[in-house]
Amino acid sequence: GVCHHLAISDCDGEAVFRTPEGETMWGTIHGQDSVQGVQGNSTKVRVSRMDSLTSSGELDWSSLPRPILAKVDTEGGEMAVL
Repeated sequence: GVCHHLAISDCDGEAVFRTPEGETMWGTIHGQDSVQGVQGNSTKVRVSRMDSLTSSGELDWSSLPRPILAKVDTEGGEMAVL
């Protein structure tokens, strides 16, 4: 398979990905309040809408094996992804 280094969201562009210091198991581009005031790390990441990836051809929807399932665990950003 192909790994796309980006976050799925409701827009295309860049976002700040935040992780609390010492955490290796979670981070978020949404819910800034969840990490505000907590020492941690941040890095800019590419964000894209799923339909932008498919319409541009970057993600070839027709070649994905069926059934297509997606697990959404976005630490509070589910509505932006959906």
